[in-house]
Amino acid sequence: WLGDGNNVCNSLIGGAAITGMDVSVACPAGYEPDERIVEKARERGCEILIAGTAEKAAADADVIYTDVWVSMGDETESEKRKTDLKDYQINEDLVRTAKEGVIVMHCMPVHIGEEITEGVMNSTNSVIFVQAENRLHAQKALLLKLLKHRQ
Repeated sequence: WLGDGNNVCNSLIGGAAITGMDVSVACPAGYEPDERIVEKARERGCEILIAGTAEKAAADADVIYTDVWVSMGDETESEKRKTDLKDYQINEDLVRTAKEGVIVMHCMPVHIGEEITEGVMNSTNSVIFVQAENRLHAQKALLLKLLKHRQ
């Protein structure tokens, strides 16, 4: 995970603990994931590396995941957040530090040129659009299940 240790990062850590995955997180100071979630994941045997740099977190990664730097409600901090997070961009150089065939993910919406470059987003490593399509099908299945129980 690169960038803001926000709700998506925290959910990823929680999911990793359940599924037995290890996670490397690179965030600037003040943007770290929730320490309680990190500790809970570690208690379940999940290896969580809080890396100092994007390069360290991405080294040998199977998947590199990020989110927007300025979420809804954070617009007044936009310039500060962009400055603080600029070293956590997923770009071509960073992708080369990961494993060959690394998968690049983003939960969207994407701000090209901020958290990810256009080249990486449109590369063969990116599953961002597939990820969005899968989310649509999962949401439809959930709606169907919820609506069936109403009858």
